[in-house]
Order: sequence, then C-alpha cells, then structure tokens
Amino acid sequence: MDLSHVKRGYVTDPREFLRKSTGEYWFTDTETTGFELWGKDNTYSLQIMDEHGNIGIFFNTEENYHYWDKLLTQPDRVIVFFNACFDMNAIRKLKGSYPEFRRIRDVMVQYRLLHHEGKYQLKVLIEKLLKVKTESKSALDQWKEAYRKKRKISAQAMKFIPYDIIPPKILIPYALDDVIYTAQLFYLTYQSIKDYKMMGIYNTECALIPELADMKWRGIPVDSEGAYRYKVSLMHKLHRLEKKIYKTARIRWNINSNKETEKVMLKLGYKLRYNYTGNAQLDKFALARMKGDLPPLLSRHSSLDYEISHYLVPISSANGRLHTDLNQVGALTGRFSSFNPNLQNMYRGPRIRRFFLPEPGHILFKADYSQIEMRVFAGRARIQRMLGHIKAEHDLHEMAAVDCTGKSDKTLRQVFKTINFLIIYGGGAERLYFELQRQAIINNAPELLKVPYPRSAHFMNRYRETYNEIPQFFMAKKEELEAQGFIRNFYGRCYFPTAFFNVNTSYKGVNYDVQGSAADLIKRAMVKLSTLRLPMQCLLQVHDELVYSIPKDEPLEIMEEEIKEAMVNDKIAKLVPIKVECEKGEDCGHPEKITD
Repeated sequence: MDLSHVKRGYVTDPREFLRKSTGEYWFTDTETTGFELWGKDNTYSLQIMDEHGNIGIFFNTEENYHYWDKLLTQPDRVIVFFNACFDMNAIRKLKGSYPEFRRIRDVMVQYRLLHHEGKYQLKVLIEKLLKVKTESKSALDQWKEAYRKKRKISAQAMKFIPYDIIPPKILIPYALDDVIYTAQLFYLTYQSIKDYKMMGIYNTECALIPELADMKWRGIPVDSEGAYRYKVSLMHKLHRLEKKIYKTARIRWNINSNKETEKVMLKLGYKLRYNYTGNAQLDKFALARMKGDLPPLLSRHSSLDYEISHYLVPISSANGRLHTDLNQVGALTGRFSSFNPNLQNMYRGPRIRRFFLPEPGHILFKADYSQIEMRVFAGRARIQRMLGHIKAEHDLHEMAAVDCTGKSDKTLRQVFKTINFLIIYGGGAERLYFELQRQAIINNAPELLKVPYPRSAHFMNRYRETYNEIPQFFMAKKEELEAQGFIRNFYGRCYFPTAFFNVNTSYKGVNYDVQGSAADLIKRAMVKLSTLRLPMQCLLQVHDELVYSIPKDEPLEIMEEEIKEAMVNDKIAKLVPIKVECEKGEDCGHPEKITD
C-alpha cells in the first residue's frame, strides 16, 4: 500500500476533513508531551487518515476538539489505532470523557496475536515489517539534540519540552508518519488474523479496550501512608537480616549484586548452577536446593527486598492513587501483564493487598474464578476422574492425593496440590522435589522436607498413571503443532513456534492452551460485565480475580447473582463446570463473604 503521497495534501480543519473523507477505516494517532496523561502530560494533536489517503492533523485548540466527537463517532467508520488504550486516554485528556466509539481496531493487538517474540513498539514494527527508516523521526531527534545543546539542558529534561516550541515543519511530518505507517501495518496483518480464524479473539480484545483505558485513567485508590509505614518497618527488618547474613558468612558484600553474591558463595564452598547465559542461578528456587545456614537467609532477603521495591515503593509514592500499566498483549498466553508495579505477581494474602482500597463511599467487590486453570485442564484433557470431582465440588488437591495414594493428610494434600499445578507447566519429578524444598523453607513447612527425591518421582508417576488422559493430551498437542505449525486454545487463540516453543518443547503447548483459555474466559467476562451497565468500576484484574468498586448503598446480593451469571455462562461451561466465588471488603486484603 503506497501512501507516500498523502502528506502533501494534509488538512488542519476538521470540518474540511469530514467533507472530504470516505471509506470504512479511519487510522488514528495522537501526539502527547508524555505518558502520564492523567497527570502532568498533555495532548498536542490528533491525526486521522482515511483508507484513500485523505489525512488531517488537528491541533489542541478549543475550536478543534469540539469536532473530535464527530470525527471519531461516525456511524459507518472503524477507528484504527496503534495502542488504542493510550490514544483513547490522550483524547480523554482534552475532552474529559471518551467518545462513544462504534468500532475499534488496534494494530498493536493484531501484531501480538500473530507474533509472540520481540519488541512491538510502532517504530520497531515500521523497521521490522515495512523495512523503512523513519526520516521524520531522525529529523526530530536532530532538532531536539541541537536545541538541547543550545539551551544547555539535560537529555532527561528534553522529554518534557512542550510540543508547541518544535517547528511545525519538523513536528508535522513526524506526527503524520505514525498514522500512515499504522495504516500500512494494519493492512499487512489484518488478513492474517482472518486466515488463522482469530477474529473472535480479536473482537474480544478490541471490545475490552475501553474498559482497560478507563481503568488506566482512573487508577486504583491506595493507602499510600499505610504502605509507607509498612515499608519503613520492613526496611528495618531487612537491615537486621543483612547483619545476620554478614555474621553467618563472615564477610561483607553488596547482597543485591548477583555477581558479588556468586563470588562469596563460591568462596564459601557452595556449588552453584548456571543458566544458558552463564549467570549463576540465585533466585529463591535455586537457593532452596542448597544446604547450610546462608541460602535460607539470602532467600528471605530476596523476598523482603522484592516486596519493598516492587510494591511498597510505588504504592507509598502514589499519593493515594496508583496508575498501573495493565497490558492486554504483554504475555504470550493471552494473560494480562502489568508493570509499575507488576500486580500479576501480587501475593494472595493481606500483606500488600490491604493497601488497595475502594472509591470513597464504595465497597470492594471481588469475583474469583475458583481453580479455573485446573478446571480448564480437566476439561481440555477430558480427565474423567477429575471432572467427576469438579462436578461433586470436591477439593481437587485432596482428591488427587486420595486417587493416587488411597489417603490424604496435610502433607500429601500439599504434595498433590503442587503436582496439580506443576503438571500444567510440564514439570517433572526433579522440579517437584525442589519446589517442595522451596515451599518448606519459604512457608515454614518442615514436613515437606521429609519428601525425598525418590518419593517425589513415585508420586509423579502415580499421578500420570492414575490420570492417564494427561499423557495423551500432551501427545495430542505435540501432534497438533507438528501437523499445522501452531496450536490453538479453546477460544481459537493461536500459539506459534518461538525460540522457546517448538516441537522439542511441545509440552509448553499444554500450558499455553490451558492458561490461555482461562485468560480468554476472564477477558470475555470483563467485556460482558462492562456491557451490563451495572453501577460499578473495575479496579483490578489479578490472577483469576476481578475486583470492582461498588457504592455501599447498592444491593450486593442481587448484583452478586448478576455478576456470577455473566461470568459463569460461557461456552466453556459445556466442557467443564465453572465456579465463581464472590467476596466484599473495605480493602482488598480482608475480604468476607457476601452471603452466608
């Protein structure tokens, strides 16, 4: 698609663009002064191009943005973005609300459905797929560098310069290039979505975008002062732990440096394992394998330091409202990823969750899919015994122990709970043994130390023999990958080979299928709940939970039934029964049942 001619005829009057433009697809982009659109940053311009090359750039003026609704809500138009969540919030920055978009498409989402590896920023894809070096980007960078030297300001400060000081002859070509390349990338990848029969998944992802943009804009109310006090107490505890580590090792070093820790461990006689990049494995899993007094202390130090830096620092500095980045295409399986901070790895207990609050005058409402990955696994692999336990609402971990050993106790339940989850990830006897060792240290469960490797191997073998459909499911996924070059989950999402996923590692396909199907179920539920127009706001999606803020005067018991019905009534329920458990709370860390 050659669109090199379009910049010569751009317009700046939205009324003129409305008169001239035709076609079904309108490709849209915004320019902003930064990424913090709910705070200090502003929107500079809106660019739109139709599929015939008519293009306009509309600057941030009161006269212009009164027409933005008309531009973006034409009944027969499909609005195509690259990273729609960001651009929608850029539009909201000026208008104060989102236009009522009829249909949305997102080229970034398209690309990630087809390609699971590498970076996916617009500039990267322009160079990778279109084989184009963006001259306008180079011209803008050259102007910024010259301006920085002339004014003698730092490179960091240059990120916050107002766009209105950049000469239009430099900025406009750069702004228009992005929307032109968005159009080219759209046509390059859209047909492949259809060819691989992923339009259903793509439609779900696009329908989810307004909800995600709204979540990002609002942020999550948090108790920043409480988080700060807890952070200070943990920092004191961390300081005391460091003293104990130095006393045990009889040497001082930078504990946060893996290189220095590696040298100390070798000097003290510890045998270390190394990953494929040549770096020593010093994570909690690796430390759990080692004997002696030092590894448990280092493991505890790692946990405390992670809790402080990844959660308490951003929460305590959020000034009462945390704007985490929830990325719908960040994980290969289809699950959400998040950063600043990474809430997808947040502990289930109250330690961190207690700092997440509802809106003023509201109460938190949590809807949690019960054991959803195990249920999807049982349904996809057609494990008859497990399906029977699910229908009878038995404890799957306890029944796995009974099925495989004839009895169950606290230790056996924990062993088979670990197997239930490890098996989905392709884990074997060795991984089970070391995972139990890790749990024994971290969770202070010494009984798990009494499960030696031979016994771990025995339990894993009994599990596969008892649930003999599991090896068949793994083989079926391998054959699917060999036959068609990719695998498909329950909802139609495709997983293509990568450097880490191929015929030799086809066991990962089971994880992609199961975890991806569970993730798509949650996304479909979010879309359905957003269309119910219930008086609630989605604050968080973490693990298998959806957390909403609901006014306290709303009848929670009635809303609970509506929400459960929307989340459970899905086509996957024909494969395996789905269960949703709902709770309420004044914060996210202390939930209680809504009805007895």
